[in-house]
Amino acid sequence: EFYGKKNSGIDLFICGAKPEYDHVKKTFGYPEEEVVYTGFARFDGLHDFNTKRQILLMPTWRREIWKNIKNDDQEYFKRTNYYIQLQRLLNNPELHKLLENYDYRLFFYPHYEIHKYLKLFSTTNMRISIVSKDNCSVQDLLKESALLIVDTSSVSFDFAYMFKPLIYYRFDKNDFLKSHLKPGYFVHETMGFGPVIEKEQELIIALEGYLKNNCELEDKYFKRIKDFYPLYDSDNCHRIYKAIKSI
Repeated sequence: EFYGKKNSGIDLFICGAKPEYDHVKKTFGYPEEEVVYTGFARFDGLHDFNTKRQILLMPTWRREIWKNIKNDDQEYFKRTNYYIQLQRLLNNPELHKLLENYDYRLFFYPHYEIHKYLKLFSTTNMRISIVSKDNCSVQDLLKESALLIVDTSSVSFDFAYMFKPLIYYRFDKNDFLKSHLKPGYFVHETMGFGPVIEKEQELIIALEGYLKNNCELEDKYFKRIKDFYPLYDSDNCHRIYKAIKSI
C-alpha cells in the first residue's frame, strides 16, 4: 500500500530481480514504462570479493520491538522471543563446537533498528563477535562471509547474488507474520536460496552440513539464483542511469 502507484507518487520503479519486476508490473498499478528491471546499483559492488572462514548471523528488525524502542524498555526487550532465541543461539555449546572444529568465526549483526539493544546480547565464545554499524560495513560483512544465517532480511538477496549459501532461520515465524510483515510474492520454501528452518537444533544440523562441505552452494539453489537474476553483470548503475534519463 505504500509503494503502489495510487499512493506513492513514484515516477520510476527500479527492480533488482526478474520475479520482483514481474510482480510489481502486474500488481502495483504502474504503467508498463514506469517499471524497469535494471538490477540494484549496489549489486555492482558484489562481483569482486574475498570470502573468509566467516559466518554472518543477520536477523532483521521486528515491528513490535521498534514500537517500544522510544521507551528504552530493556526489560521488555529481554522478554521478547527475539532476544531469548538469539541470545540462546549465541551461547549454544554445539554452535561453539562447530566454530572450533571447522575453524570459523561468526559475526552477529542484527538490523540497525535493534542496535539500541545490542549491548544486552552477550557470549563468552571468542569466535563470536557482536558487531554494529559503528564498527562494520554491511556490504563488507556480506562479501567476506562464507555463509549467511538470516530470517527474512532483504540482505539475503544480496548474499544470494554472490552465489553463496544461506540458511533461513525463522525462529518466530508465526509471530513475525502476525505482527511484522504480510506475506509477499516471495515464498521462501519454494523460491528461497537455502533451507528454511524454525528449530535451533535443526539449524545446528544444517550448519554443520554446510561447514563439512566448505560452504558449497547446492545445485537447486544455484539454479534458483540464476533464474532470479538473469541480469548478472556490473552494469546495474549504468542501466539505472539510462532509465532515469529516459523519464
